[in-house]
Amino acid sequence: MSILDFIRPTIALTEGLDRIFYCWIRRLATEGYAEEFESVDPSKYFLIDWRESRYTVFTSARYVKPKGIQTVSLRSKKCFNYGIFEIETRLKPMDNGPMLWFGFEVDDLFRGGVAHFMFDTNRRTLYGYSGRRWTISFQIPLPDRYGEERHSYIVAVKRGLIAHIVDGSIRGLTISSWIDGCKSHTVYGGPPYTLCISPAPPPPSMPILIDIDGAGDLEYVWEDIHPWLIRVTDGDPDTPIRLNLYSWGSGSIWVDRPIDRHEISTPIPGLQKKVITVLSVDKPGWVRVEALAEPRYEWCTYNSYRVKPSEVNRMELDYGLYTYRLIYEPDTNPAKILYGYTIIV
Repeated sequence: MSILDFIRPTIALTEGLDRIFYCWIRRLATEGYAEEFESVDPSKYFLIDWRESRYTVFTSARYVKPKGIQTVSLRSKKCFNYGIFEIETRLKPMDNGPMLWFGFEVDDLFRGGVAHFMFDTNRRTLYGYSGRRWTISFQIPLPDRYGEERHSYIVAVKRGLIAHIVDGSIRGLTISSWIDGCKSHTVYGGPPYTLCISPAPPPPSMPILIDIDGAGDLEYVWEDIHPWLIRVTDGDPDTPIRLNLYSWGSGSIWVDRPIDRHEISTPIPGLQKKVITVLSVDKPGWVRVEALAEPRYEWCTYNSYRVKPSEVNRMELDYGLYTYRLIYEPDTNPAKILYGYTIIV
């Protein structure tokens, strides 16, 4: 039987969850060994009755980790090339509770490669992870009412770049390349997104995981999670990303943005990417492009552009350096940035 091209609910309904997922559990052991793994039918722990109370709300849909089991893990049978993973779900907090892992991961626990989320139910904290063996992680702001309402969580794997997206907004960008010495680096911690450099890229082809992990002495029930709200497909490694420009430190979007003296943008990923930046302002001035050529050192001026008022000022930043930021300096103050964004190709 051929492997499925992507994950979708029709297959789960007509052919069963075991057509899509492997499932295993992990128990802590006491008889001369530390732990044991057991392969199980996914429908034993991932439960759905296929009866709706309203659209996509099923009368029974839950993913259960019973007391006495350390981990319940769903792993897709298919590996996805430059995959796009999306789950729409509620993240239920729990005192002393487990971690919820979801996204892409090669089975050997980080060493083979990851691009996923982790929600710590006890700390009420969401993280993004990227890389291979030497991974990097960063905190992602949780959306309002994350435990009571469904929200969208997306991981998109591109060539040399991983994007973590929550409710349609980019919250994490990780530049991936092999780095001699394997040192990770966080360039910017937000808001509104974190930009990191991972020293070892994940592979372009990875399966997905949806795990409930930890708190073996407690039962955890992940409510309102089911195949209708999970979408995973292959992606295009070269699909452009349109990234809004924001103000460094505040996360204010560069749309009708008043400024007094100058304005510094949040960082823009570069490296192997061609970066096209568009800026429109109401006063003439200069845009100074700063680059981070070596993550351990400071930003340095790389180029400058003269910008004209009320025009589309287009700048190409294809220098091959790690990351860039823009500093707009109007000739006279006050001034306003009408709009600004970047296309990462």
